[in-house]
Amino acid sequence: MPKNTTTDISERRQALLDFLPVENNGVPGHNSASLEAWAKTLDPQVSYKTIKRDLEALLALQRVVCEEASGHKRWWRARGGRSYQPMSRHEAFLHGLVNQRLNHLLPASLFQALQPAMQQAESTLARPDLQQERSWFDKVQSAPGLLPPPVIEPELMQTIISALLNEHWLLACYKKRDQQVQDAKRLMPLGIAEVDNIYYLVARYDGYDDNRHLRIDRFISAQELDEPFSYPRDFCLRNYLASGAFRYIQGEPIALKLQMGRYTSQHLIDQPLSDDMDIQADGEKDCIVTATVSDDDRLFWWLLAMGENVIVLEPASLRTRMIEMLQAMQDNYRPRGQ
Repeated sequence: MPKNTTTDISERRQALLDFLPVENNGVPGHNSASLEAWAKTLDPQVSYKTIKRDLEALLALQRVVCEEASGHKRWWRARGGRSYQPMSRHEAFLHGLVNQRLNHLLPASLFQALQPAMQQAESTLARPDLQQERSWFDKVQSAPGLLPPPVIEPELMQTIISALLNEHWLLACYKKRDQQVQDAKRLMPLGIAEVDNIYYLVARYDGYDDNRHLRIDRFISAQELDEPFSYPRDFCLRNYLASGAFRYIQGEPIALKLQMGRYTSQHLIDQPLSDDMDIQADGEKDCIVTATVSDDDRLFWWLLAMGENVIVLEPASLRTRMIEMLQAMQDNYRPRGQ
């Protein structure tokens, strides 16, 4: 019995490509009978079933061409398809990861171009000796959050991605937070940012220089125009995000001082509020947390989410805002009529 190593498969498929006539050169393609006879000439011999698997794999890679008439198939080598290069397990793993995690963010043209490699990766990872690598995809998963991610129409997403890739204007109809639908407007797409499982298009409206954050799930329609724009030289999405652009409200820096239960404060050790954050013991069960942070809505809603486990000590303005919100919440839960 022949071994089924990567080297043996590679050499056999290369020999198969050499045996097949080139398409469109006037020579009939090989049928099952001629391919089976050829397989018997190999050393060691292989079954026609193995050759059929090789042909299907090469077909997926667009290395061969097949025509079927009256239930019979004939095979040719695709022009330019003489060379066969097997995929390493590392390449197969990388392609599998891209297919699983990034396919919705790739331009359709690029994704289609990668399909032969994706199929080869699937075939490679299906080998018995690579089951450990294949099982990795079942061992690393993303747990769902409290709120499921919003649904985005795949075709609309691809239109936006294509316009971003080609640096073309978008003609888009967008639904604002108040559910009012805007008339179609021209947009300059600058980048796509993922924040808390929500995808935003960073864009500029035609005639304006300020950057807008548009939730992609709120787009009603989008059309890529055959009109290029000059991508702003002063814009870098990475730097833009690092500047804190996606904070709900850009607030002034404040010196935050909290009283917090020691157990509650432990998660701040791994995710500190700021570079200068400090935690000091305050009795047996509590601690005092100080940090310089931005006074914005994200901070406010995070503090509310901590509930009774945190008390804002400073600044006084934030403490007052928290008290007013808690009083309003208490009023909301009073029995009706009181």
